[in-house]
Amino acid sequence: MVNNSQEKALQIINSQTKNMDKKYLVNETLIKIFQKNGLFEISTEEDKKYNKRTFVLRTETKRVIFIDKDSIVLMDNNSFQDRRVELTEMELKVAILFLKLEEIDHSPFNPLSPFNISAVANVIQELKDHLEVNKNNQKRNKMNELLKLWDEVTVV
Repeated sequence: MVNNSQEKALQIINSQTKNMDKKYLVNETLIKIFQKNGLFEISTEEDKKYNKRTFVLRTETKRVIFIDKDSIVLMDNNSFQDRRVELTEMELKVAILFLKLEEIDHSPFNPLSPFNISAVANVIQELKDHLEVNKNNQKRNKMNELLKLWDEVTVV
């Protein structure tokens, strides 16, 4: 028999699991999430006619998120980095973080090129675990700076 507190705990776990499984496609919700995180659109009117849109964190940047009618592409200095048709919540945060990482040394997240959303998502989880286990580590400040940036990205 399940008591009320156990039932509430199961409901919370189920709702959290649903949110983790949520997929983000190219649509207005995705664009609103970009804008909520400080990204702004630099698309031309010609691009918009063909359902192509480009988002940046600041105007003098080499990194952009390009979307068309069915895909999300990360570009760095006109070089392809990663492409997705849909993103999980964690992957969406990583895509936004891609633009924010340009401003700081992000080698602990992605030392290799091209930028890979899945690989970075795994590294973020490893960093969180590592910081919890090794609270007095010398590299802690750099990792904390990166994770602070990570925590600032919102997709809700």
